[in-house]
Amino acid sequence: MLPVVLSWRLVGASLLGLRLPLALLAALAVPLCWLVGCRLIGNWAAIIGALLLTLSPVFLVYGRTATLVGLSLVPALLTIWLLARAIEAPTATRLGLLQLALVGNSWAYAPIRFLWLIALVAFIGEVFWRRGLRRRFCIAALVTALVLPLFLCGVAAWVARSGGEALPAQPTMLLRAYYNGRGEQAFAPDSGLHGLAAIAPVVAHNAGDAAALFFDRDTRPALLDYWNPHGRLQPVLLVPFVLLGVGWMIVRARRASGARLLLIALVGFTLPILLTSNVHIGRLIYVLPLLALLAARGIASVAEGIAWLLARFGGAAMGRWHRPGTRWRTYGWHALLASLVLLAVAFGGWREYTVELPLQAMVRGEGMLRARAPELAADGRTAVILTNLAPQGLAPEDPAMEIYALVGYRLGLDRVYRFVDLDRDPVLDSSDPRALALLGGDPATILDRTALCEAVYFAPEDVLTTLSARTASLGCARPPEVVLLPR
Repeated sequence: MLPVVLSWRLVGASLLGLRLPLALLAALAVPLCWLVGCRLIGNWAAIIGALLLTLSPVFLVYGRTATLVGLSLVPALLTIWLLARAIEAPTATRLGLLQLALVGNSWAYAPIRFLWLIALVAFIGEVFWRRGLRRRFCIAALVTALVLPLFLCGVAAWVARSGGEALPAQPTMLLRAYYNGRGEQAFAPDSGLHGLAAIAPVVAHNAGDAAALFFDRDTRPALLDYWNPHGRLQPVLLVPFVLLGVGWMIVRARRASGARLLLIALVGFTLPILLTSNVHIGRLIYVLPLLALLAARGIASVAEGIAWLLARFGGAAMGRWHRPGTRWRTYGWHALLASLVLLAVAFGGWREYTVELPLQAMVRGEGMLRARAPELAADGRTAVILTNLAPQGLAPEDPAMEIYALVGYRLGLDRVYRFVDLDRDPVLDSSDPRALALLGGDPATILDRTALCEAVYFAPEDVLTTLSARTASLGCARPPEVVLLPR
């Protein structure tokens, strides 16, 4: 909240003021991706991976929209980096910092919570892979298994004492509620799916969608299809490099803890998404930097292979630059191949950003409201905005959801409308020259009958008929004006 408050003081309460600081925070994912890559795939390949993440349309779409999805890449990569350090040397300090990060992830985008299971599996795996440190990794696994459930139990007890909403008391129930976030999981009690026979087709369908996203089959620009299984996760150009990177990691997994962690994280963030109602690039946002690092490792492997072949079979004609033992032969091919791939990815990303976007409903609605603002201000009339209606009266059925749904209008139109939240602070300032806009409650609480009759009511199509009938019952000399608001 603090960055947003500071930004609003500088540029005003607007969408730009909301998005700018959050986009800058989301940009921290790039150096964090490099730090993680240095631990898992090597310094040179990590630079390529960070650049690939920077050029990813998916990262740019979510990083600039002021949503929790884009911001959550930062704590996710920070946690993976702390986990990699704890696996390299499981000291008390590193393990403590990791636990703090895992607890803090409770407030990030829901799929980040799989990092707790990823960390647990990684520590248990190291017990068998590195027997010399078996005792330390057993302690690390035990601490990781206990800290988060104990924290959730403490939160449940605190909520119960403060008279808030009751939470499950048993640790297993708490963990289940913790993971049943905004993922619409197939195993959730309210999913409507009962038994493996009902869940299996959903998982099979999601697996097909995930495979199509990974292999870039039947996909479209992320700007257009970020919410469905057709948004492009990665360009087809990177697919062979990702597969080569996965193969390289599998070969290295026997000797390198970083390779094991990268593979565990990839599987840990991918497989659980198959148990949700829908697979799309938003829910796979945590896989994005891992794919970038794997592609970078594949690019580095190809460059190393080219340099080795030229050094082995090129002969004296290739000169000193290709002789075995000369480090510049590998770095040169790294730079050349990486530059070509990055240019191709950047060109593809630019083409995605030049697509013509359909005008969104909120943008059209904002334009309608903006166009009426001078007229309403001059005539002293009120705009009443409704997206749903209670069984009786002109109040919304759910004021809290009403305010949430209309927050975009408030940010975009604050300069021309003085918005009054009837659910929280129904105070009128007659000295304000802007047009009055009411939302979140019954306008009859602060407007008299004359003002209600002269008001302009904005509502979507599914509310329009009911709203027209209720405004007609006010007994006005002529029916109040009701305007169709795009849904």
